[in-house]
Amino acid sequence: MVVAEPVEGGGGDEPITNPNRDVAASSSVLSFLPGGNENSNQGGNALNGSLFHLIEPGTEIDIDLPTVFGYGGDDIVTVPLGPVIDNWLTTDMVDSLPETLSEARIREDNKYDEVSGAYPNYRTENQVGVSFDTRADNTIIEDSIDVRFTGTSTDSVLEGEDVNSLSEFVEGPSKPGGYRPRYWNREMIQVDGVDAVRVSTVFGGFLQYGRDVAELIAERGSFNFAGDIYDWDLSIPKEAYQVSNVTALIRAIELFAVSPNIFNFLELTVLADGRRFVRLLDASPTPQHVLYVDGVQEGTSAFSYSEQELFNFRVAAFFVEANSRLVTPYYAPKSQYLESVRDGGILGQVKEQFAKTVGNLLITGDNFIPYEDIALPSPLIGKGFEGPNGAEIPTDSLPAEVPDPFVYKQSEE
Repeated sequence: MVVAEPVEGGGGDEPITNPNRDVAASSSVLSFLPGGNENSNQGGNALNGSLFHLIEPGTEIDIDLPTVFGYGGDDIVTVPLGPVIDNWLTTDMVDSLPETLSEARIREDNKYDEVSGAYPNYRTENQVGVSFDTRADNTIIEDSIDVRFTGTSTDSVLEGEDVNSLSEFVEGPSKPGGYRPRYWNREMIQVDGVDAVRVSTVFGGFLQYGRDVAELIAERGSFNFAGDIYDWDLSIPKEAYQVSNVTALIRAIELFAVSPNIFNFLELTVLADGRRFVRLLDASPTPQHVLYVDGVQEGTSAFSYSEQELFNFRVAAFFVEANSRLVTPYYAPKSQYLESVRDGGILGQVKEQFAKTVGNLLITGDNFIPYEDIALPSPLIGKGFEGPNGAEIPTDSLPAEVPDPFVYKQSEE
């Protein structure tokens, strides 16, 4: 069995399947941050991405210090507030990906105002390929099984417009994507009495700027971090800032104290007769995930947003899940994570945390959307095919159980 280490560029020089084997199949998940044009010189807006910003730029509130503290004088302090997240980072500035994997991987020249060169339209790629030889009786020659992976985590670009309140505290204009370990397993199983190879894998990455923000908050505390980026007068007692909009902003910043991971849990099952089944069993709530089978797009995860929106529940769920440490493969204990995928056993706890957290943030007038309407189902997508780019077939014959992908581990890049 061959296992290729993650390769930058989504496939590298090595093919994902062995061209010298009798049967071969591959699947890939591209995960991208949807968004409109954020380049102001092209008529775009820095807040056109799918990441919420909570508070409009230029917002100010007046705090009457004598009223707050009960002492004389008529001092009034003006506190500047502003956006979070969407004004810090650029998104991928697309709302969909092409129908073929080869087209989706093409990098776009001069995509961002902030940097030169070509950038992809996605943040991570998780790809698996399976190849093997068969005998005349349609059984698999086990020694011939060839399993290969590629994993990519692409650069993030810091927002270059004046609305970015973070830029003086982190290095720009871009940083490479961070990698989390790949977990995987390979099993020989039977499907409809036919030999099959089932490969399951979890792969993830993260935005380096998300980690930078988490480290700044850990170092300064959420209140002082807010004071730094919005230029507050921190000589004024902290209690003076305990008013609704400021409190909501601080609670939003507390969410960013954990850097969430973009991840997905992919299963590819290939039969000796050439049939192949793919299930996207789980994925982070954000960004949007696009499934390709043998190089052709076969489905996408749910994701919606509006340009310049103040709040996005799915993005909030992304941070709440990371903070809960209950339902993600890199923060939760592995057995607990599998339980959440298999039967939703941890859902209640996350549901409660989501309701409490988001309830404290909704100063935007949005109607509350419960976590159970946000959480992605398992599987997100399930597809079966007769052969390479062949007719679609039902997935009923595929074993229903969720496999354990945590048998082998590749290191972080």
